[in-house]
Order: sequence, then structure tokens, then C-alpha cells
Amino acid sequence: MITVKDINKAFVKKITDALKETEYKDVKFTSKDITEQISRPCFYFDLGTTNTVGKATWKLKERQLECYIYYFCKDNKERKIDLLTMQGLLEEILVGDLIVDGSFLFEIEETSFDYRHKDGYLQATVELYSLEEIEIIDTHEPIENLIMKEEIEYDT
Repeated sequence: MITVKDINKAFVKKITDALKETEYKDVKFTSKDITEQISRPCFYFDLGTTNTVGKATWKLKERQLECYIYYFCKDNKERKIDLLTMQGLLEEILVGDLIVDGSFLFEIEETSFDYRHKDGYLQATVELYSLEEIEIIDTHEPIENLIMKEEIEYDT
């Protein structure tokens, strides 16, 4: 079963790996609450409140998640340019799918951006979708010997 912690790790890996060859290679994710003082520049991952899980079929679990990725730029005069540059990079990074635990696939359905250059942060809202196979544990004993009557009598 894929947990929210696994999804968090997958986003961190996807973004940090993609930024390795850019000027943002040293920007880290913080686990501090964003209402506290944070060290800029940094990323922050948060899970939205509109997450749904349900059965798609008797063997599949359907999951829709809304995730937020915040980028807090350095406090300098180039905030707007920095935020727009990061938005362009994240647009490229977040196209496609998210691989979790090396093999589980979440489809990134949509990504939207909200940037606040006065406050110095960019928020990416990412909508994920997946179908996960449900492990079915059969507790019934198999029928080994089925005895059938050779003659069947019908009332007519």
C-alpha cells in the first residue's frame, strides 16, 4: 500500500533530481511548518484537504489526491524573475507521471500555479490520480472433491 509519506518522498526525489543541473541544485525541502521562520530558498510539500479514496471495481482502489509544493525564494530584488523561472522549471518537471516506490505510478492530472512575488513564494497545486490493486485474501477452503449425481430427475 502506498502511503502519503511515500508520495512525499517521490515528489522530493523527482524535483531534486530534475534540478541537479540547474542553478537551483542546492535548494532543499524543509519539513518545518511554513508558519514558522524558514531558511530561504527552500521547498515545502503539503497534502491538500480534498483527497478521496474509493473502490473503482471489486479489485481496484481509486485514489485522487491534491498536493501542494511551495517554493520560497531568497529575499532579494529579483523575486519575480526567480519565481517565474522556478515556475517554468516546475512546469517541465511536473508534466507526466509520478513514480512512487520505484514502480507504482500516479498520473499527474493537472498542475496549477499561484505566485506571490510580494511574499516571495510560488505554490504549485498538483492533482494526482491512481488505481491500485486491492490484495484479496481468500479465506475459503477450495473445493477439492465435488460429487455430482449421475442421474437428475426432473418433475414434468
